[in-house]
Amino acid sequence: MNPLLYINWDVDPNIIHTNGFTLGYYNILFVGGLILSAWIVKKIFKKEGLSDDDYARLALYCFVGIVAGARLGHCLFYQPEYYLKHPLEMFLPFSWEGGTFKFTGYRGLASHLFW
Repeated sequence: MNPLLYINWDVDPNIIHTNGFTLGYYNILFVGGLILSAWIVKKIFKKEGLSDDDYARLALYCFVGIVAGARLGHCLFYQPEYYLKHPLEMFLPFSWEGGTFKFTGYRGLASHLFW
């Protein structure tokens, strides 16, 4: 029998767990992708002689659009029945449970590439 069939791929998706803070591979890759793309676009702007103000405005719009779009994508692709009943929880890191606010944080960003 093929020895590759015996590989148990059970990697912990998180790198660091400390005092309620968790840092995962996905987080590093998502932020790394944003930083790398901003660096590449900044080099293109300099090469083309475009202004830093235009770059800063574009970078801000892209960052907000990417994070908001990834959050909306997660909410509407994976749990639409829940988030359509609780639309504010798409963008607020709190939920309203039993008459009190509960901090839930931002869990879930979809990063799909559509062609």
